[in-house]
Amino acid sequence: MITAWRIVKARLVPTAFDGEGARLYGGRWNSRGLPVVYTAASPALAALELLVHLGHSGVLAAYVSIACAFDEAVVLRLERNRLPKDWRSSPPLPELALVGDA
Repeated sequence: MITAWRIVKARLVPTAFDGEGARLYGGRWNSRGLPVVYTAASPALAALELLVHLGHSGVLAAYVSIACAFDEAVVLRLERNRLPKDWRSSPPLPELALVGDA
């Protein structure tokens, strides 16, 4: 089993794994319209990902950290050499969403 982490606002815990935010707005790894749940490999990485978007840590008290476990058999490994050279650019390249959609 793999354990992943997600940080969400406490009031959103009941829907933390429905993928609705990503469905409504899209993300680096999914197109708008496709529900996806973004997680991280550790609580620290989940916090870092959140802080990048929030800009400061003052609001973190309103958030909770949630662990989730899933079987490694559902994981698709993607070799970095299959990604565009500038896959980390901001804003993200549109073709990255297509990779995640697939």
